[in-house]
Amino acid sequence: MDRKIALVLLGLAALLVQGCGGQVTSVRADTLVVRKTAPMDGMPSWTRTVRNARAVERLAEVLLSLKPAPQGIGTCPADFGIVYHMTFKYRDKTALTATVDGSGCEEAYVRGHTLWAIKRSFWSTLAQTLGTPVMTLGAIGTARAPSDLAFGQTIAFWDERTGLVAGTSLGAPSGFVTVTTDGGKTFAETFASPDPVLSVGVGPYPRAWVATGSCDSRNCTVSLYQSVDGGESWELMRKMPEIPQHLDPGGLGWGFVPKDTPPDSALLTLTQDGGKTWHVVASSATCPKRPYMKYGPALAYFPEPDDGYLVCAGQPGAGQQLKELMATRDAGKTWSSISGDFFAGGYASGIVFRPDGHGWYWGARAMMMATTDGGQSWRTLSLAEPDVTTVLSADLLTDRLGYALIEGHPVGGTALMRTNDFGRTWTEVLVWPFPH
Repeated sequence: MDRKIALVLLGLAALLVQGCGGQVTSVRADTLVVRKTAPMDGMPSWTRTVRNARAVERLAEVLLSLKPAPQGIGTCPADFGIVYHMTFKYRDKTALTATVDGSGCEEAYVRGHTLWAIKRSFWSTLAQTLGTPVMTLGAIGTARAPSDLAFGQTIAFWDERTGLVAGTSLGAPSGFVTVTTDGGKTFAETFASPDPVLSVGVGPYPRAWVATGSCDSRNCTVSLYQSVDGGESWELMRKMPEIPQHLDPGGLGWGFVPKDTPPDSALLTLTQDGGKTWHVVASSATCPKRPYMKYGPALAYFPEPDDGYLVCAGQPGAGQQLKELMATRDAGKTWSSISGDFFAGGYASGIVFRPDGHGWYWGARAMMMATTDGGQSWRTLSLAEPDVTTVLSADLLTDRLGYALIEGHPVGGTALMRTNDFGRTWTEVLVWPFPH
């Protein structure tokens, strides 16, 4: 045999190591090229190269250890076309190629076989190899989540670099809070609770709070924790029936107490002493009277102690919910209507306002909206689309800078997004894929 041909064959054999049954179990590689494609609008594609033989070969082992995908999978999470094209190389020669779906059934196509990439160790190893938590379920920091089934649901930021993402683990009704100091690129878990997180927020740095507990249609059992060191440590403040929507541990806060059947009988309560005492500032009696629909307090935001906004809403159904936007200039003693026809489509989820009147509104099955005149007029933002992308939470830090947590297309899961132009354009910061 020609010596040159023999060396080539020997080299190819060294690239792929087979197990007893003939299945490839490892690959000799020193370079990995990953090309992410995402055909949906607004979801960036990218290509990254890793030159770390140990990390690349470890990823290949995990990939090749995946089990065959089950035949005839009945249902899968939504597929948004996110695909990872992987090329493993050794000395600039291709040793192995693989294509992995980042959404839907998460199938991996390797050497003519269809494997099931639902295994969490695969996504965490990929994230660690790439040095980014892009495709780790509940990815926090270097691809380690508070639990195997955890994802962010609500956010609060002090400034453009420092903030909180909180959420609830799906495997059990437990909650967590994580802290970022680099604008949302990485997070570290600092709080864990056996109860779900109901809300989280920040006051002047370094104060923050988190509320955990549970509610039914008549009452809530809420544990309120505070942090005075930027979210690094937490202590229990008190038990209370209110669900805070915002709370400065040293001052202003507001929240809701469900009564009977929300939202038409919920009570909006206000505190000026960090949650020690609360008083009712709005109820169903505050909201407009309609012959065909009961209205009740659903959302509120106070950019200043005396100046606040209230969304009154009716019973939701079939993608519709009648709403009215109201405002107070005397800490809730009196309220006046701003908009009597406030986005009937979708279900009210959140509002945030700046003292100068800049604000956002978002909801389930609804568009995200922006105002610059205190709610007198609104325009549509491109971040959300009914039944496709949902804004879970948002925080407006200045008239231009803000963050939002979204779910669905085009990210194939939950993503932290950032804007520097009041929501006209958005940049993906971090992605949690769909939980299973």
